[in-house]
Formats: sequence, structure tokens, C-alpha cells
Amino acid sequence: MLLQAQIPFAGTGFLVGRNLMMTSRHVASLFTEGLGDGGLRFQDGQTAAVDFVRDAGSAASNLMQITRVRMIHRYWDLAVLEIECVPSTVEPMYLNLTDPADLQGRDIAVIVYPAFDTRRDARVQNEVFRGLYNVKRLQPGLLKPRAVEQS
Repeated sequence: MLLQAQIPFAGTGFLVGRNLMMTSRHVASLFTEGLGDGGLRFQDGQTAAVDFVRDAGSAASNLMQITRVRMIHRYWDLAVLEIECVPSTVEPMYLNLTDPADLQGRDIAVIVYPAFDTRRDARVQNEVFRGLYNVKRLQPGLLKPRAVEQS
């Protein structure tokens, strides 16, 4: 869960290396400026932190400051941020390089951090999220075959 001075929540991220977190570019753009891997900085007056412990129904917390913007991809929706003092017991995730076609039918999990969206149908959102927002959610499932989508 990312936090920012004026926004109590921003999105999700996961560790990809020692003290490095990957998140979405659109999340990082809430408190950073720039693209690529040079000349990146926090917006004036902005700070951000991450809490990998906070869950729905729990008061446990371990807030860690985001200290540096390492990379914001020019085309893909991803960013890499540096975090202070990640405990050595926390292992980063590694991306699987296996062809997705070879993984069909495998268990997967999607982790999201839903916020109430005033642009969307409130009834549907409240039904899906049971009226509980701004906390981490895990959705298990099975990996299905790729599909072509119009965007």
C-alpha cells in the first residue's frame, strides 16, 4: 500500500530486489515527476511510504519511506522505487520467465488495493468489495489462455 501526504492511499507494489519496489507508473505519477531513469524526483512537497503489513481487519503496520525514484518506464505502466530499511527477512519476488501458454491452469493470485471510485456504479463496487475500501485484497484464480482484447 502506497501512502502520500495528501492521498491516504495510492496503489500496490511488490519487492523486486533489495530495497526496490515495483509499482505502476500511474501510481508513481501521483507523487513523482519524470520518465526514464534520469532526472526523476518527488513532486515539490510530496513524500511517499509503503506498508507491506497492513491488511483488512488488522491494526498491524510497518511503514517504510520511499526514498528515491529509480525508474519510471516511458511506455509500460511500471515504475521502480527505492525503499528504506526493508527487513532482511523479507524476500523480493522474482518474475517468472516461462511462456504463459505453458502455465495455463496454474494457480494465480492478484493483489489489489481498491479505493471507492465515484466515477463507477456505487452499488456494484459495494457488492464486490462489501463496502470495505483502502485495504489490500487478494483474489485467487486459475491462469486461463491468452485472449486478444481491443484497447
